[in-house]
Amino acid sequence: MEKQPLQNDQNVESLIFGNIVLDGARGKLLVDSREVPLRPKTYKVMQHLARNPNRLIQKQELMDEVWPGSVVTDDSLTQCITEIRKAIGDDSKSVIKTIPRRGFIFDAPESVETATPQNKRATLAAIFSAMAITLGVLALWQSHRDTLSESPIFVSVLEFESDSENLRLGARLLAESLRLRLAEIPGVTTRSLGTAETSPTIFLEQAEELQIDWLLAGRIETVVGAKNDKVTLELWDIDRQASHSLGVFSIPIGADVNSTRDFVQQRDLVLERALTRLPAYLVNEPADHMFPTRLSDFEIYAETMTALEKEQCNQTLVDAMTPVVTRNPEFMRGWMAMAWSHWVDSWACGLGEDSLSGAIAASDRVLELEPNYPQAIKVKTSVLAAQGDVQAAQAVAKSAVEESPQRAANWATLSYLLNYSGAIDESSKAMEHALELDPLVLIAETGETPNVYLYANEWDRFLQTQPPFDAPYFNFQRAYAHFRLGDLDKALRITEATIKSAPTDRYSNFAAALKAIIENDLETARQTLQLISKQREEANQADGETTYRQAILFRLAGADTLAVENLWAAYRQNFVCPECIRRDPAWRELFDDPRLKKWLEATDAEL
Repeated sequence: MEKQPLQNDQNVESLIFGNIVLDGARGKLLVDSREVPLRPKTYKVMQHLARNPNRLIQKQELMDEVWPGSVVTDDSLTQCITEIRKAIGDDSKSVIKTIPRRGFIFDAPESVETATPQNKRATLAAIFSAMAITLGVLALWQSHRDTLSESPIFVSVLEFESDSENLRLGARLLAESLRLRLAEIPGVTTRSLGTAETSPTIFLEQAEELQIDWLLAGRIETVVGAKNDKVTLELWDIDRQASHSLGVFSIPIGADVNSTRDFVQQRDLVLERALTRLPAYLVNEPADHMFPTRLSDFEIYAETMTALEKEQCNQTLVDAMTPVVTRNPEFMRGWMAMAWSHWVDSWACGLGEDSLSGAIAASDRVLELEPNYPQAIKVKTSVLAAQGDVQAAQAVAKSAVEESPQRAANWATLSYLLNYSGAIDESSKAMEHALELDPLVLIAETGETPNVYLYANEWDRFLQTQPPFDAPYFNFQRAYAHFRLGDLDKALRITEATIKSAPTDRYSNFAAALKAIIENDLETARQTLQLISKQREEANQADGETTYRQAILFRLAGADTLAVENLWAAYRQNFVCPECIRRDPAWRELFDDPRLKKWLEATDAEL
C-alpha cells in the first residue's frame, strides 16, 4: 500500500494502518483520506490504542493516559470506544475488541506505521518486538499476568447435549469432571448458570450479565454403525459470541459408565487433550508453540481446525490459512493446519499434485519447527505413499518410531504404511501397540483409521476401533465393514446419509458405488466407479491404496476385468499386498483366473 507523506510537527507522530490515518499534527482521524471528526478525548483514546496494537490495554491504563489526575467512570471510556468504532466502521467490534472487565485490544487491520518529517517510514518496531509472538494461543495478555491473577477468569461448563437417554449419565459425568479440572487451574473460577439447558447460544447474553468470560459446551452423539460415541467440545468466547473447537473424540458411553473402566480411562484422556487446546492466557501460562500476534489470525486458525475436524472436502481452507502462516512463519500449529488442508484437498476433494506438494512443504516446515511431530509425520508419509514413494514413507515412519517409541501416533502411522507392502501381521501388531499406548490415538486431529483390520478381514475389530466420526471417509469405510459382515440395512443407512450430507466429496462417490452394490444395481456401481477412475486420472492421482479400494469394489460389482486392471494399477503405484487378496473371500472365485494368478506371482516376487 502506498504511504502518503504527512506534514507534521517534528515532535508529533502520525499513525497509518490500512485506510486509516491518525494525523498527529492536527489531531485528526482520516478514513479513506476523508476527515472524520472526533472529540479530543476520543482521539487520544484512539491514538493510545493505535500506538499499542494487538495487546490488552487495561481500562485503567487508558484512563491514566487520557484523563491524568482526573476521576472518571467507565461510561466516559465506553462512550469514546463507541465513537471510535462508529468512525472507523467497526460495527462487528473486530478491530477494537472488548475483553470483559479488563480492557480493549486494537487488532490492527495492517501493520502500523509512524510518519514524521525525519523518518516518514519509521515503524513501531519496538512495539512489535516487545509483543508476544512467543506467547501462545491468545497469550497477548501474558505480560499482564499479575493483573490477571488479581482478576479471576470465570468459566461455566454447560450440561452436555446428548441425543439419547442412554448417553445422559455419561454426559453429566464428563461435564462434571471437566468442571473439576478447570477449577484446578490457577486464576480460573468455575461458575454455574443454574440450569440444565445445554445450548450455549441461549446463554451468551446471560453469561455476559453474570460476568462469565467463557462457556464450555459439549455434545455426545451416537453415530450410525459406530461402536463408540462421538464427543465434541467447544469453547465459547462471550465477548465475540463465537466458539472454537477443543477437539472431537471417541469414548464408550452407556448406562453403566460410572463403573466402566474404559470410560473412566478415556474420559481422563479426553479432558487432557481438550485442556491442551485452551487459550494460553486462560490457563495463565505460555503455550508450547508460537501463535499469532493478531487475534484475527488465531480466529482463522481456530475456524480452520473446526472445519478440518469434519474430515470432508472444503477448498476454502488453504486460501484462508495462507496469509496466516505468511504473517506468522513460526506458527507451527498454523503450518500443521495448512498441511492438513492441502492433504484433505487431495483425498476428499480429488485435487492433484499441487495439493500433495503443498502438504509436503507445510509438513516439512512443521518438522523444522518441531522435529518428529507426529501429525506432520502422518501427513508427510501419507503423501509420499500416495505419490508412490512407499519406501521413503516407511523409512520416515520407522525413524520416527525409533526416535519416539512412546508416541502412539507414530506407531499408527507405521501400521498404515506397512499395509502398502502387504505386511498385514506386522501392521496389526503396530496398530495394537498404538492403541495400547493411547486408546485415543485414532482421533479427528490426525484423521487416522485402523485400515489394517479391513485388509485382515477383521470387520468387527475395525468397527470397535474406528473413531465415531461421521465424515464421508469414515462413513464409507464403516458402511463397507458392515456390508462385509452382512448387515446390509445398517450399511445402506450409512451410505444414504453420507451421499446426502456431502454429495461432492470423493468418498461420498465411493459410498454411492457401495450403495448400488448393496441394492444389486451393479451397472450403476460400475459406472460410478469408472467415473471416479476418470476423475482421478484427470487429477493425476496415483494413490495405490485408493486404487486398490476401487479394485475390490469393481470385484464386488461383478466387473472382474476392471478389478484386476485396478490391481495392476495399484501395483504400479506401489500398493503391493498379495496377502490382502489371499485373505479376502471376495477374491476366492478368481484364484484360478490367469490374470489374477499373474498378478499374485508378480507381487510375491516384488516382496
